[in-house]
Amino acid sequence: MTVAETPFVSEKPSHAADLPGFEGSEKRVELDFYPSRCATYTRGLRHFTREQLDELMTLAQCEIVSHTPGQTFDAYVLSESSLFVYAHTLVIKTCGTTKLLGCVERLLEFANALQMSLRRVKYTRASYKYPEVQPFPHQSFEQEIQYLDEHFSTVLRSKGSAYVLGNSQDGLQWHVYVADAEKEGSTDANNARVTVEICMTGLSQVSVEPFWHKNNGGNAVWATKASGIRDLLAKSKIDDFAFEPCGYSMNGLEGDAFNTIHITPEDGFSYASLELCGYQNLDIPQIVNGCAKVFNPQHLAVAVSTDLVSVDGPGFATDGLPAPADMLSSGCTYQTLGPGGATLFCTYNAQLQTSAAAPMSALLIPSTSDLALAIETPAISEQSILHQTSSSISISSETDTPTSKKPRTAESTLQSELLLCKLQSYQKESVAC
Repeated sequence: MTVAETPFVSEKPSHAADLPGFEGSEKRVELDFYPSRCATYTRGLRHFTREQLDELMTLAQCEIVSHTPGQTFDAYVLSESSLFVYAHTLVIKTCGTTKLLGCVERLLEFANALQMSLRRVKYTRASYKYPEVQPFPHQSFEQEIQYLDEHFSTVLRSKGSAYVLGNSQDGLQWHVYVADAEKEGSTDANNARVTVEICMTGLSQVSVEPFWHKNNGGNAVWATKASGIRDLLAKSKIDDFAFEPCGYSMNGLEGDAFNTIHITPEDGFSYASLELCGYQNLDIPQIVNGCAKVFNPQHLAVAVSTDLVSVDGPGFATDGLPAPADMLSSGCTYQTLGPGGATLFCTYNAQLQTSAAAPMSALLIPSTSDLALAIETPAISEQSILHQTSSSISISSETDTPTSKKPRTAESTLQSELLLCKLQSYQKESVAC
């Protein structure tokens, strides 16, 4: 069952108060450990106490707002994104100006107390929209790489490999750091972990209306259904959370796999992300198309990664993925990873003929998953990055900056009294049910 936490109202960090918008692009770290050398700790990392997890999240500058236990892992909705704890794997992703990597040193200490040694670490993120306000060590990819090497190279007995995928002129770029004590990824197709991360910017104004508190009244279940997310992830056990005055997060559990969505609805820097991890035989093009239908983004990027040494099969063709409906491909990059595995990164842009505003008739039925056809254009800026990895792989590319995610201030620019009336009416009906 979902365990409700103390009511939580999220606010922007004080050092980000002067930003024109919220930084939606998530930082994500995934750590794999060997089983404990002590028979007492059969549940591995799931032996971490709530107090220990709270301490880690405080170091990362966020906090837990909801918890859903599963059979093989625990899922936590955070004030900024999500946390997933398996017996031997821990995944944390945070947005905004959080200090994600600030918790890794203490995390390793907690794991060591359980007699568990680190086997592999992987860090990924898209481009930042506001890199200049990120806290240390997240002010540049070079800085993040140096910090990761300093904290993991001794434990894993080697430095990691780092990559920047994509072209800044095509939209977002994808940053990857990976280090593995075994020097090569999984060779067992049955145990290989596939992760799909989708980032969307310039969301349809109508599609994000359910994620404003003035429309959902804090009813996250209603927002999940009205937006089309419930239909998109029909088999998932969902733990959802609606923020005030706007913003939305959810975790979905399906057996050993999880999915998670995070949304910033504010006009001008709207952002949504969907991650799916641990699924077998996932129809990736279908999922990407579903996201495009729900959010109707101006720009969409998808990163598909695996720790399998030899990558083959549906959904992971090295030459890319088909473009979603009404979108055009702007480029794909396939990269094998030094310690084993690979990442495929593709970007897409909405076709120019898409209408820039939704007709009023499209605003009358907010309960459907087909909510809108309104497009906004986010601001884009660029910066350069050059990094030389320990294995002499040199990456020189332009780093684009994306739009953002879970904002806490400002009002929606769409003020249709008719739309609000319909939303409120639907909400009352949903609550009554």
